Amino acid sequence: MSVTTPDVADRIGATYRQLDYWIRRGYVEGMDAFACPGTGYNRTWQAQSLASAERLARLVRAGFVTEVAASLAAEGDGTHDVAPGVTVTIGAPARHPGAFCPEASVNAVLDWQGWPS
Repeated sequence: MSVTTPDVADRIGATYRQLDYWIRRGYVEGMDAFACPGTGYNRTWQAQSLASAERLARLVRAGFVTEVAASLAAEGDGTHDVAPGVTVTIGAPARHPGAFCPEASVNAVLDWQGWPS
């Protein structure tokens, strides 16, 4: 069974248009907009591309602008410094039987060390 772009969009909580735009802009790892244009062609989704799209959608929903979200999504799961004193931890989303909870694993941590009390 192959996974279609509308299936992926539905799974990650994005619209088809959003996901298509992200692919065309090069924001989804492993999806070459020229090799898999989508218009009249079925895109082939690999695990890496699915994970990248999922991270991107979670970060956008968490409030990051698309360009920053794409950069963080490309770095993968882990802890990333976004700005001085701002760290973002991205992890696999919580999996519950029959539920998809994308926001559960995006946490922003502010480091207030050095700030006056």
